[in-house]
Amino acid sequence: MKAIQYRAYGDYGDNKVIELPVPSLAEGDVLVAMRTVGVNPLDDTLLSYGPPLDSLIRRSAYFVKRILAGVPPRDLPAEQPTKFELTINLKTARAIGVTIPQSVLAIADDLIE
Repeated sequence: MKAIQYRAYGDYGDNKVIELPVPSLAEGDVLVAMRTVGVNPLDDTLLSYGPPLDSLIRRSAYFVKRILAGVPPRDLPAEQPTKFELTINLKTARAIGVTIPQSVLAIADDLIE
């Protein structure tokens, strides 16, 4: 499995890609996955929190269009998402014995049964 290794917080110029072994689980162990974008929240991901994928694709297309039209990338504004979605996979939570508090369930945008 590949991973990006940061040498120092905030110093993104000195990163390197390293190879790590894929984690193996012993009987009774649980590997919980949380993602920043709900690409496929129907898999065994416990939860995802991030901007909606369709808006990321739409904004990416906008930037590609501008670059192909000749605008230098340095002239394009940096953007920060304004909308975030929380998806919770209750099936995964039950399978690993995690109880999600009602206060968190109440604010979730999508619950997967």
